[in-house]
Amino acid sequence: MPKLWCMRVLPPSLISQRDDPYFWHGDTLLLEGELRQPQVYEDFDYPSYLSHQGISGILWVRRTELISQREGSPTAAWKGSVFDLRRELAEEIQAALPEPHSALAQALLLGLRGQLPPEVKENFRRTGAAHLLAISGLHVGVLLAMTMTAATLCLGRRRQAYLLVALASIWFYVLVSGFPVSVLRAGIMGSVFLSAVALGRPRSILPSLALSAAVMVGINPKVLGQISFQLSFTALAGIVLVLPFLFKMSEEVSLRASASGSRLRHLGWQAGNWVLSSMVVSVGATLATWPLVAMNFDRLPLASILATSLALPAMPFILVGALVTGGLGLAHPALGQIAGWLTSVPLSYLLGLISFLPAPGIPGDWVGMPVVVVWYGLLAGLLFVPGRTARAQGLAVWLISMAHRTFGETGTPAGHPKWALSFIVLALALLAVAAVLWFQVFQGTDGRLHVYFLDVGQGDSMLIVTPQGKQVLVDGGPNLTSATRALAGPMSPMDRSLDMVVMTHIDGDHSRGFWRCWTGTMWQRWWLATTRWTVNCPKSGRPDWSGRKSTRLKCQLGTS
Repeated sequence: MPKLWCMRVLPPSLISQRDDPYFWHGDTLLLEGELRQPQVYEDFDYPSYLSHQGISGILWVRRTELISQREGSPTAAWKGSVFDLRRELAEEIQAALPEPHSALAQALLLGLRGQLPPEVKENFRRTGAAHLLAISGLHVGVLLAMTMTAATLCLGRRRQAYLLVALASIWFYVLVSGFPVSVLRAGIMGSVFLSAVALGRPRSILPSLALSAAVMVGINPKVLGQISFQLSFTALAGIVLVLPFLFKMSEEVSLRASASGSRLRHLGWQAGNWVLSSMVVSVGATLATWPLVAMNFDRLPLASILATSLALPAMPFILVGALVTGGLGLAHPALGQIAGWLTSVPLSYLLGLISFLPAPGIPGDWVGMPVVVVWYGLLAGLLFVPGRTARAQGLAVWLISMAHRTFGETGTPAGHPKWALSFIVLALALLAVAAVLWFQVFQGTDGRLHVYFLDVGQGDSMLIVTPQGKQVLVDGGPNLTSATRALAGPMSPMDRSLDMVVMTHIDGDHSRGFWRCWTGTMWQRWWLATTRWTVNCPKSGRPDWSGRKSTRLKCQLGTS
């Protein structure tokens, strides 16, 4: 039976009974509407796109009735619990981080990209780093390579415990991302790869990946035409090709670090290994995927390798930091705020990097099927080069030896031992700056009234901070993200909640921006400054407009 894509209409009964999202996994619904065939757009084959996902029609819903809830199905209840956890993590991340940091963290960790501002998406696209926003085989491959490298350094390879750490990391990532098909496929491929390593048959890794891909195609032949499947497989294959070089490089760095005789030099070698590993993974994945990117998106960003190489070192810190921020926020909002302040550092780095990098690119219309076949034929030919693994490992040893001779035993350029003192002075300066920032964060209010006029484009919005530290937002601006983005600067990173929201009138250029604050549970009280309307707050905390005189009411929302 074909799947249908339903354009849902929210029934008033569910709005009053449930929190967003109003439909749960496992619900049985009675839908009434008009079934239509998808139309072909001028530059987009929409029916073909839906067909690859098993969707053959669109149902425009006029009426929705809830027949039964998910509690009757254990599988649906379990899946619903996972999505509930995912939604709660997203809410805590949004409460602890400013915009656009919050939106980026949710996109990278949870696969929720709906809140990303258009300019951020455009920056990622023009620099060739848009693939970082879509959780796929690249993310799983990066997580796999980084986890294996870190676990190898900490646990060694004797008992293969590092493989269990990598396996658990992969499937936990699949879980919190909502197990979309692309990530699920990448998780299966990563598990097959780890199984081949555990069995002591590293040469069978690529054939095992090919076998897992063949099984997926056999189950659903349509996935072969999906770009997400193609990119997942090729990205993982590219990373696998560079793993011999990566593992040998990590071993050499570990030996140099152990023999350094100083904790500072040891940390320096480990930091260098982390950066080099991310660059190697980036180069492997990019070289394996660029023909598909150019052929499908008609553009080949020349800065893609550079952007991805510089961005990947921040990815593990962002993923772990966002997860810790959400988890601690569930325990206590104050803990989430502290973790969010720390997580904002790698997020700021990534946002600044993507906006700063130039975006040279060339048209990709010259990349057709012949170029794709030739390129992947050349990559396949590397598998038959005699001594390929030994050559890669030898190159890694040579590069680390060159670095060791260049920087000497002290970990600083040979002949310049005073540079070590410079590094220490720099570290102390950074600690001093951090201490000043933390003092400003915790010093609290200064006893003065502050009024911030927010730049929200075509519309008005204002933040008032009282002498007691209470925060009042007056109007929200014209679009969904205008208020949350404008509040990122003036609001304290330790208190991202609103004590009161005031709407001067209900026009869209004053009210639309409240929606993101509302769904993020930022506020506690409403005040509608008009004599024509009032806001009645039902049990779920969602306003109900009616035409009576205004009044102030309390909705128990917010995080403080």
